[in-house]
Amino acid sequence: MPTLEISKKDLEQLIGKKLPENKEELFSKIKAEVEKEVGDTITLELNDTNRVDLWSVEGIARELKGHLGVDEGIKRYKARKSKYVINAGEIKVRPYIAACVVKGVELNNHVIKQLMQQQEKIDSTYGRTRKKTSIGLYNLDALTFPLTYDEASQDTEFVPLGFKQKMSLKQILKKHPKGVAYAHILEGVDKPPLFTDATGKILSMPPIINSNELGQIKPEHTNLLVEVTGTNEEAVRNVLTLITTSLFDRGGTLYDVTIKYSNRRSITPVFENTSLRVKPEEINKELGLELEPEEIVELLRKMRYNAFSRGKIIDVQVSSYRVDVIHPVDVTEDVAIAFGYDKIEPEMPKAFTVGGVSKKTKQERLLRKLFTSMGCQEIRNMVLTNTEKLFEKMNAKKSKFIEIENPVNESYTCARNALLPGLVNTLSKNTHAEYPQKIFEVGQVIRTSSNDMGSKTKTGAGMCVASKETSFSEIKQHLDWFMKSRGINYSLKPSKNKAFIEGRCGEIIVKNRSVGIIGEVHPAVLKNNQLKMPVTCFEVTENG
Repeated sequence: MPTLEISKKDLEQLIGKKLPENKEELFSKIKAEVEKEVGDTITLELNDTNRVDLWSVEGIARELKGHLGVDEGIKRYKARKSKYVINAGEIKVRPYIAACVVKGVELNNHVIKQLMQQQEKIDSTYGRTRKKTSIGLYNLDALTFPLTYDEASQDTEFVPLGFKQKMSLKQILKKHPKGVAYAHILEGVDKPPLFTDATGKILSMPPIINSNELGQIKPEHTNLLVEVTGTNEEAVRNVLTLITTSLFDRGGTLYDVTIKYSNRRSITPVFENTSLRVKPEEINKELGLELEPEEIVELLRKMRYNAFSRGKIIDVQVSSYRVDVIHPVDVTEDVAIAFGYDKIEPEMPKAFTVGGVSKKTKQERLLRKLFTSMGCQEIRNMVLTNTEKLFEKMNAKKSKFIEIENPVNESYTCARNALLPGLVNTLSKNTHAEYPQKIFEVGQVIRTSSNDMGSKTKTGAGMCVASKETSFSEIKQHLDWFMKSRGINYSLKPSKNKAFIEGRCGEIIVKNRSVGIIGEVHPAVLKNNQLKMPVTCFEVTENG
């Protein structure tokens, strides 16, 4: 959960009104809890990880204005036209850039701290630790346009932020603290991205580090350049919107920047409001309320929407900074927040049911008993994983799998379609433990439907043995006992699978259908997972 430190005085100035005595209740409207309050500093824990626009004191002030009746509906943001230009080359590793010039911002150490806090929170979460997006802030008055964003030689030198001596791009990636921390983003890249001005001065090496000369913001700077680079153009534009709206709320005047790509032009920032249509009857059904359309409109305006009643339909305009709103149910949630969860009367369920253990749960418990009877220890991994564990470390080609569009964490970017990668990874984390090691897992795997238009969740069962003596014969004996105990007849069909040693791998066939795999793990997979012991394993899945 994001944690922010804000100044109470600063927040009240941005709102234009004193906070009420029961400010804890007010903060609950933005799903925030006061963790502590020392003097003027309030530490807030934000419980909504989707509301990226609230990860700044400016965003919090903007939202609270609606609840306090200071300002309602959508706040209008606009960038003036300008002749500022950035020439963008063809950069494979992060091809997109967006920028905005902000003039007339009154900075002080506190405001700069707030900006850096917002930048850090967005970079580390929404920006996926700078891999998806990263933000750069510069002193505009020291720049000469047009600027250039392009690839550069690793021998190119500049003084990185916080240092006094020049370093090459190659040295920065190996020796600078930020370079070491984020070098993996540019792994395998021969020519890293570089951001320069018309005189050849270096602004930064995105997404690693700014230059010490141009990339350091000080209180005396009143004119800024904000840039965002990344791998997804929509995400890059969203992040620029979040930063520039905060600076606009600080009194800055925004000017657009033209990005000249080799085959097109893009003018940023873009403050385009989106539209949704909601039905009052559906909102009332979801919340158990009887609100009139006009009441819903009023509540939505408190949540900083523009809303217009059209009889059985309400047209809702969503501000450009609300990147979290993608479905009418998101609007319904905001209606509930504005109305107040504490005002919704709880109801006892109308239907009375008696719980019991499902057939599926009974089957899974039986499978666990079979594995433990073979001296195995149970492992429970998460259904979410990443492609490195699922395919790369298993020396396997990418098969069909369910991928998360906007993952919050690089460790969890997709749903597993097999159990064995997780079991092998568990063995790699326990090389210090005594051998032999026998582990198993009974859990869900998620696979794409046959028409690729959906997903199917199935129960899988897998077992791994790690020891000096383990062999195909041993793991087959375990499989024989496992299948015989369940009254299932099976056969093995020779199979080629790069995760296993050729000639020591087979498909598990039941009723002429492949339901799993068995074999001795390939040395390359052992090396990828830093395993020094031989490993054998099998996995079966219900209905294949």
